[in-house]
Amino acid sequence: MHNRKLFISVFMMLLLAIIFVNPAYAMDKNILNEKKTVMPPKEKVDNIIVIGHDIDIKGKVDVSAIVINGNMRISKTAKINGIVIVLNGNVQQEQGSYVKENILALKFTNDTLNHLLVGAALLLTSWILRFVLSVIFVLLTVLTGLLLKNRTEQGIQMFKQQTGKVFLVGIITCFVLLAIMLLLIITIIGIPIAIILAIPPLLAFLIGLSIISRYLGEKLFSNSYTAGWIKVFAGSFLLISVFNFPFFGGIALLCVFWFSNGLLVLWFINKLGRKRKK
Repeated sequence: MHNRKLFISVFMMLLLAIIFVNPAYAMDKNILNEKKTVMPPKEKVDNIIVIGHDIDIKGKVDVSAIVINGNMRISKTAKINGIVIVLNGNVQQEQGSYVKENILALKFTNDTLNHLLVGAALLLTSWILRFVLSVIFVLLTVLTGLLLKNRTEQGIQMFKQQTGKVFLVGIITCFVLLAIMLLLIITIIGIPIAIILAIPPLLAFLIGLSIISRYLGEKLFSNSYTAGWIKVFAGSFLLISVFNFPFFGGIALLCVFWFSNGLLVLWFINKLGRKRKK
Protein backbone atom coordinates (compact mmCIF):
# COMPACT_ATOMS: atom_id res chain seq x y z
CA MET A 1 0.00 0.00 0.00
CA HIS A 2 2.90 2.34 0.85
CA ASN A 3 4.62 1.62 -2.49
CA ARG A 4 1.37 2.31 -4.34
CA LYS A 5 0.94 5.63 -2.53
CA LEU A 6 4.58 6.46 -3.29
CA PHE A 7 4.19 5.72 -7.01
CA ILE A 8 0.96 7.73 -7.35
CA SER A 9 2.36 10.71 -5.46
CA VAL A 10 5.61 10.83 -7.47
CA PHE A 11 3.72 10.46 -10.75
CA MET A 12 1.24 13.20 -9.92
CA MET A 13 3.94 15.56 -8.75
CA LEU A 14 6.00 15.03 -11.91
CA LEU A 15 2.88 15.64 -13.97
CA LEU A 16 2.21 18.87 -12.11
CA ALA A 17 5.84 19.88 -12.62
CA ILE A 18 5.43 19.58 -16.36
CA ILE A 19 2.03 21.30 -16.59
CA PHE A 20 2.31 24.22 -14.16
CA VAL A 21 4.75 27.12 -14.37
CA ASN A 22 3.97 29.08 -11.21
CA PRO A 23 4.44 27.76 -7.68
CA ALA A 24 1.52 25.65 -6.49
CA TYR A 25 0.33 24.57 -3.05
CA ALA A 26 -2.21 21.82 -2.43
CA MET A 27 -3.58 21.86 1.10
CA ASP A 28 0.00 22.50 2.33
CA LYS A 29 0.75 18.83 1.70
CA ASN A 30 2.55 19.20 -1.63
CA ILE A 31 4.93 21.98 -2.64
CA LEU A 32 5.93 22.76 -6.22
CA ASN A 33 8.38 25.63 -6.71
CA GLU A 34 10.38 27.21 -9.51
CA LYS A 35 12.70 29.13 -7.22
CA LYS A 36 15.39 28.37 -4.68
CA THR A 37 13.66 26.67 -1.77
CA VAL A 38 14.61 26.33 1.88
CA MET A 39 12.36 24.02 3.85
CA PRO A 40 12.28 25.01 7.56
CA PRO A 41 13.10 22.38 10.22
CA LYS A 42 9.56 22.27 11.62
CA GLU A 43 7.77 22.06 8.27
CA LYS A 44 6.17 18.76 7.21
CA VAL A 45 4.92 17.88 3.68
CA ASP A 46 4.06 14.80 1.65
CA ASN A 47 5.90 15.82 -1.51
CA ILE A 48 8.20 18.64 -2.56
CA ILE A 49 9.43 19.44 -6.08
CA VAL A 50 11.79 22.20 -7.18
CA ILE A 51 12.47 22.89 -10.86
CA GLY A 52 15.56 24.71 -12.13
CA HIS A 53 16.83 25.75 -8.66
CA ASP A 54 18.45 24.35 -5.53
CA ILE A 55 16.66 23.09 -2.44
CA ASP A 56 17.71 22.84 1.20
CA ILE A 57 15.57 20.36 3.12
CA LYS A 58 15.57 20.81 6.89
CA GLY A 59 12.09 19.51 7.68
CA LYS A 60 10.13 16.30 7.19
CA VAL A 61 9.02 14.81 3.83
CA ASP A 62 6.76 11.77 3.97
CA VAL A 63 6.65 10.57 0.34
CA SER A 64 9.09 12.16 -2.13
CA ALA A 65 11.58 14.96 -2.60
CA ILE A 66 12.36 15.78 -6.24
CA VAL A 67 14.71 18.31 -7.84
CA ILE A 68 14.92 18.84 -11.60
CA ASN A 69 17.94 20.79 -12.94
CA GLY A 70 19.12 21.75 -9.49
CA ASN A 71 21.03 20.60 -6.41
CA MET A 72 19.64 19.17 -3.18
CA ARG A 73 21.02 19.63 0.29
CA ILE A 74 19.66 17.32 2.99
CA SER A 75 20.41 19.02 6.30
CA LYS A 76 21.08 17.16 9.53
CA THR A 77 17.58 18.00 10.82
CA ALA A 78 15.89 16.57 7.70
CA LYS A 79 13.80 13.43 7.81
CA ILE A 80 12.66 11.94 4.46
CA ASN A 81 10.51 8.83 4.67
CA GLY A 82 10.16 8.46 0.89
CA ILE A 83 12.31 8.51 -2.19
CA VAL A 84 14.78 11.22 -3.19
CA ILE A 85 15.15 12.00 -6.92
CA VAL A 86 17.61 14.53 -8.37
CA LEU A 87 17.73 14.99 -12.13
CA ASN A 88 20.72 16.93 -13.54
CA GLY A 89 22.03 17.96 -10.14
CA ASN A 90 24.02 16.94 -7.07
CA VAL A 91 22.97 15.62 -3.65
CA GLN A 92 24.66 16.71 -0.43
CA GLN A 93 23.55 14.75 2.63
CA GLU A 94 24.71 15.96 6.01
CA GLN A 95 25.54 13.58 8.82
CA GLY A 96 22.57 13.04 11.13
CA SER A 97 19.94 13.37 8.39
CA TYR A 98 17.52 10.51 7.78
CA VAL A 99 16.47 9.13 4.37
CA LYS A 100 14.38 5.96 4.51
CA GLU A 101 14.17 5.10 0.78
CA ASN A 102 16.76 5.19 -2.00
CA ILE A 103 18.45 8.33 -3.31
CA LEU A 104 18.34 8.45 -7.10
CA ALA A 105 20.60 11.06 -8.71
CA LEU A 106 20.86 11.19 -12.49
CA LYS A 107 23.02 13.62 -14.40
CA PHE A 108 22.62 13.73 -18.18
CA THR A 109 25.13 15.13 -20.63
CA ASN A 110 24.04 16.32 -24.06
CA ASP A 111 25.29 13.09 -25.60
CA THR A 112 23.32 11.03 -23.07
CA LEU A 113 20.16 13.02 -23.74
CA ASN A 114 20.64 12.60 -27.49
CA HIS A 115 21.06 8.86 -27.06
CA LEU A 116 17.95 8.68 -24.90
CA LEU A 117 15.95 10.65 -27.45
CA VAL A 118 17.18 8.45 -30.30
CA GLY A 119 16.40 5.32 -28.29
CA ALA A 120 12.92 6.59 -27.41
CA ALA A 121 12.29 7.51 -31.06
CA LEU A 122 13.39 4.07 -32.23
CA LEU A 123 11.24 2.39 -29.59
CA LEU A 124 8.21 4.50 -30.53
CA THR A 125 8.82 3.80 -34.23
CA SER A 126 9.01 0.06 -33.61
CA TRP A 127 5.72 0.17 -31.67
CA ILE A 128 4.00 2.15 -34.43
CA LEU A 129 5.41 -0.15 -37.11
CA ARG A 130 4.29 -3.24 -35.19
CA PHE A 131 0.82 -1.77 -34.76
CA VAL A 132 0.53 -0.89 -38.46
CA LEU A 133 1.73 -4.35 -39.53
CA SER A 134 -0.73 -5.97 -37.13
CA VAL A 135 -3.63 -3.98 -38.59
CA ILE A 136 -2.52 -4.84 -42.14
CA PHE A 137 -2.29 -8.56 -41.32
CA VAL A 138 -5.75 -8.57 -39.72
CA LEU A 139 -7.26 -6.80 -42.75
CA LEU A 140 -5.49 -9.12 -45.21
CA THR A 141 -6.65 -12.16 -43.24
CA VAL A 142 -10.28 -10.98 -43.28
CA LEU A 143 -10.03 -10.15 -47.01
CA THR A 144 -8.58 -13.60 -47.73
CA GLY A 145 -11.40 -15.18 -45.73
CA LEU A 146 -13.99 -13.25 -47.76
CA LEU A 147 -12.37 -14.37 -51.03
CA LEU A 148 -12.22 -18.02 -49.94
CA LYS A 149 -15.81 -17.96 -48.63
CA ASN A 150 -16.90 -21.58 -47.95
CA ARG A 151 -13.68 -23.07 -49.29
CA THR A 152 -12.12 -22.80 -45.86
CA GLU A 153 -14.21 -25.75 -44.62
CA GLN A 154 -11.89 -28.32 -46.20
CA GLY A 155 -8.86 -26.62 -44.65
CA ILE A 156 -10.55 -26.60 -41.24
CA GLN A 157 -11.30 -30.33 -41.52
CA MET A 158 -7.67 -31.05 -42.40
CA PHE A 159 -6.57 -28.84 -39.52
CA LYS A 160 -8.77 -30.82 -37.10
CA GLN A 161 -8.15 -34.36 -38.38
CA GLN A 162 -4.53 -34.28 -39.58
CA THR A 163 -2.85 -31.78 -37.29
CA GLY A 164 0.41 -33.69 -36.88
CA LYS A 165 0.66 -34.56 -40.57
CA VAL A 166 -0.06 -30.96 -41.62
CA PHE A 167 2.57 -29.66 -39.21
CA LEU A 168 5.22 -32.16 -40.37
CA VAL A 169 4.57 -31.54 -44.07
CA GLY A 170 4.77 -27.78 -43.45
CA ILE A 171 8.14 -28.06 -41.69
CA ILE A 172 9.63 -30.24 -44.43
CA THR A 173 8.28 -27.98 -47.18
CA CYS A 174 9.61 -24.82 -45.58
CA PHE A 175 13.08 -26.26 -44.97
CA VAL A 176 13.30 -27.58 -48.54
CA LEU A 177 12.23 -24.20 -49.95
CA LEU A 178 14.65 -22.39 -47.63
CA ALA A 179 17.56 -24.60 -48.76
CA ILE A 180 16.72 -24.02 -52.44
CA MET A 181 16.39 -20.25 -51.91
CA LEU A 182 19.74 -20.06 -50.09
CA LEU A 183 21.44 -21.92 -52.94
CA LEU A 184 19.87 -19.55 -55.45
CA ILE A 185 20.92 -16.48 -53.42
CA ILE A 186 24.53 -17.73 -53.26
CA THR A 187 24.66 -17.86 -57.05
CA ILE A 188 23.51 -14.17 -57.16
CA ILE A 189 21.98 -14.79 -60.59
CA GLY A 190 19.28 -16.88 -58.95
CA ILE A 191 18.13 -14.09 -56.58
CA PRO A 192 15.08 -13.16 -58.74
CA ILE A 193 14.05 -16.85 -58.78
CA ALA A 194 14.49 -17.00 -54.99
CA ILE A 195 12.20 -13.98 -54.63
CA ILE A 196 9.57 -15.67 -56.83
CA LEU A 197 9.85 -18.86 -54.74
CA ALA A 198 9.18 -16.82 -51.59
CA ILE A 199 5.78 -15.67 -52.86
CA PRO A 200 3.86 -19.02 -52.62
CA PRO A 201 4.79 -19.62 -48.93
CA LEU A 202 3.65 -16.08 -48.06
CA LEU A 203 0.35 -16.59 -49.88
CA ALA A 204 -0.01 -19.96 -48.15
CA PHE A 205 0.58 -18.19 -44.83
CA LEU A 206 -2.27 -15.76 -45.50
CA ILE A 207 -4.60 -18.58 -46.54
CA GLY A 208 -3.63 -20.71 -43.55
CA LEU A 209 -3.93 -17.75 -41.21
CA SER A 210 -7.43 -17.15 -42.53
CA ILE A 211 -8.40 -20.81 -42.06
CA ILE A 212 -7.01 -21.01 -38.52
CA SER A 213 -8.61 -17.65 -37.69
CA ARG A 214 -11.96 -18.95 -38.93
CA TYR A 215 -11.55 -22.06 -36.77
CA LEU A 216 -10.75 -19.97 -33.67
CA GLY A 217 -13.60 -17.58 -34.49
CA GLU A 218 -16.05 -20.47 -34.60
CA LYS A 219 -14.85 -21.50 -31.16
CA LEU A 220 -15.40 -17.98 -29.87
CA PHE A 221 -18.78 -17.53 -31.61
CA SER A 222 -20.79 -20.72 -31.43
CA ASN A 223 -23.83 -18.88 -32.84
CA SER A 224 -24.31 -20.03 -36.43
CA TYR A 225 -25.88 -16.66 -37.35
CA THR A 226 -22.60 -14.80 -36.78
CA ALA A 227 -21.14 -13.62 -40.08
CA GLY A 228 -18.11 -15.51 -41.35
CA TRP A 229 -15.93 -12.43 -41.68
CA ILE A 230 -16.59 -11.54 -38.03
CA LYS A 231 -15.35 -14.99 -37.00
CA VAL A 232 -12.24 -14.56 -39.15
CA PHE A 233 -11.68 -11.08 -37.73
CA ALA A 234 -11.98 -12.28 -34.13
CA GLY A 235 -9.67 -15.24 -34.71
CA SER A 236 -7.07 -13.17 -36.60
CA PHE A 237 -7.16 -10.46 -33.93
CA LEU A 238 -6.44 -13.11 -31.31
CA LEU A 239 -3.61 -14.68 -33.34
CA ILE A 240 -1.95 -11.37 -34.24
CA SER A 241 -2.13 -10.34 -30.57
CA VAL A 242 -0.30 -13.54 -29.64
CA PHE A 243 2.30 -12.88 -32.37
CA ASN A 244 3.20 -9.58 -30.71
CA PHE A 245 4.36 -11.26 -27.49
CA PRO A 246 8.17 -11.43 -27.23
CA PHE A 247 9.74 -14.83 -27.96
CA PHE A 248 6.55 -16.89 -27.60
CA GLY A 249 4.91 -14.76 -30.27
CA GLY A 250 7.73 -15.61 -32.67
CA ILE A 251 7.31 -19.33 -31.95
CA ALA A 252 3.54 -19.05 -32.52
CA LEU A 253 4.11 -17.18 -35.80
CA LEU A 254 6.54 -19.85 -36.99
CA CYS A 255 4.12 -22.66 -36.08
CA VAL A 256 1.26 -20.97 -37.95
CA PHE A 257 3.56 -20.46 -40.94
CA TRP A 258 4.44 -24.18 -40.97
CA PHE A 259 0.79 -25.17 -40.53
CA SER A 260 -0.27 -22.88 -43.35
CA ASN A 261 2.25 -24.28 -45.81
CA GLY A 262 1.43 -27.82 -44.75
CA LEU A 263 -2.27 -27.17 -45.36
CA LEU A 264 -1.62 -25.79 -48.82
CA VAL A 265 0.68 -28.66 -49.84
CA LEU A 266 -1.76 -31.35 -48.61
CA TRP A 267 -4.69 -29.55 -50.25
CA PHE A 268 -2.77 -29.48 -53.55
CA ILE A 269 -1.85 -33.17 -53.23
CA ASN A 270 -5.47 -34.13 -52.49
CA LYS A 271 -6.67 -32.12 -55.49
CA LEU A 272 -4.19 -33.86 -57.80
CA GLY A 273 -5.29 -37.23 -56.40
CA ARG A 274 -8.95 -36.48 -57.15
CA LYS A 275 -8.08 -35.44 -60.72
CA ARG A 276 -6.19 -38.68 -61.32
CA LYS A 277 -9.15 -40.74 -60.10
CA LYS A 278 -11.42 -38.94 -62.56
